[in-house]
Amino acid sequence: MNTTAERDALRSFEIHRLALTGLAYRMLGSRADAEDVVQDAYLRWHAADRDAVAAPRRYLGTVVTRLCLDRMKSALMLVLERLSPLERRPILRIDVLDSVAWPISSVSVSAVIWSSCTKP
Repeated sequence: MNTTAERDALRSFEIHRLALTGLAYRMLGSRADAEDVVQDAYLRWHAADRDAVAAPRRYLGTVVTRLCLDRMKSALMLVLERLSPLERRPILRIDVLDSVAWPISSVSVSAVIWSSCTKP
């Protein structure tokens, strides 16, 4: 890729960086995690066929949302792996996260993690 195309990719991404960081922060609750997700989104944007993208903001918002959901699911899996079998209660099935039609917020994941760690 030539330098002009790289500069165009960076310029077109920077227009949306603040909104994408805000979206990721609202989903993850951590600025560092949000910035990591936005950086991953930039790498995907850089590798994507930008001419085929009709609405860059929607595309980037979708990428960031999916990366956040993947990160949240990974964090939940780590917590559940650390629990003993007696501490694991059927609060939330992980396979349900893939088919859920409602948005998962960091608050709901935090509530699940907290309730799975507390003893009944």
